[in-house]
This record gives sequence, structure tokens and C-alpha cells, in this order.
Amino acid sequence: SKSKGFVTKFNSYYPTLKSFVDNKEDREGFSDRLEVLQEMAMTNQENAQRQINELTDLKLQLDKKLKDFDTNVATAQGILSTDGTGKIDQLKNEILNTKKAIQNDLQQIALIPGALNEQGFAIFKEVYSLSKEIIEPAAQAGVAAYNTGKEINNSILEAEKKAAQEATEQGKTALEIESAKKAAREAIEKSKQG
Repeated sequence: SKSKGFVTKFNSYYPTLKSFVDNKEDREGFSDRLEVLQEMAMTNQENAQRQINELTDLKLQLDKKLKDFDTNVATAQGILSTDGTGKIDQLKNEILNTKKAIQNDLQQIALIPGALNEQGFAIFKEVYSLSKEIIEPAAQAGVAAYNTGKEINNSILEAEKKAAQEATEQGKTALEIESAKKAAREAIEKSKQG
């Protein structure tokens, strides 16, 4: 959604930028707008890379959890065949702790906005299909986390739109409008995390 916003912003600037170049007037205004676009492009690139890195780390964590599940299931099968050892309760606790860890990971996915949130849910579905019987309750938490992520993303987009509209009505510069949108986005993210 941020990339779409950038393209929309660029398209809205393009006629003005072209007229500055064609008329060779107001070079300073042209430079200011160009600088704002360059800053937005760099910020978008940095944010996308950071979110991709976070999602990659999360996938590695989920892969490790899945391997732990496989180990626990194999151990459980061995223990169940030898009654009276008392290790079954210990194994159940380990499985519960692993489920809690997965639920925590899924909540982190909900904090990643936009398409990355959908990618995180796709990873979750892949893990879920491999270990369905063990993590059935975690699946329900995953759907809830995904829906929460969509709500957070929608709240952010709405807050950014409102901040941009108010700043535009107040005659703010493009840089001030972007700053107002950023402040609105950060306020929503902070309130949803806290």
C-alpha cells in the first residue's frame, strides 16, 4: 500500500514537474518536489527491505518450531508405547509451550502491514497443513492475528488519509503532509502494539 501511495503521489506530481521543466521556471519548487519524491522512494525501499528481513526471520523461527514438533511427536510415540514412565505429562507440557510460542509468532505477523501480512499468513498456512492435528488451536489464533493485522493496516491507511487531508486543507507543504501522515501512522502502530 505504501508503494501504491508513492506511485499515486508521483503521478500527481508529474504534470507540475513537467511544466517546471518545460517552462524553465520555478527551479527551486521543482527541486523541492523532486527531493520529496527521492526521500519517499528511499524510505519505501528501506521499509520494504526491513519488513522482508523480519518476515524471513519469522519463517526461520516457524521452520524450527515445526522441526521441534516433529521431534516431539516421534518422542511421544515412543513414550506412549511404554506405559508407566510418567513422561507423557512432561511431553504434553512441551507441546503446550511450543503452541504458545507459535501463537506469539503469529501475533508478530499481525504487526506486519499490507502484502507482507498476507505472505506471513501464507507461511502459517503451510506450517499448519504439515502439523494440523497438533496445532489446531494455534490455527484459530492465526486467523484472529491475520484479521487483527488487516484491521491495524486499515486503521493506519485511514489515519494517514485523514492527516494528509487536514494538512492539505491547512496549506501545508508536501514534506509537512508526509510528516503528518508518518506521525498518524506511528501513533496507530504504537497504540495497537501497547
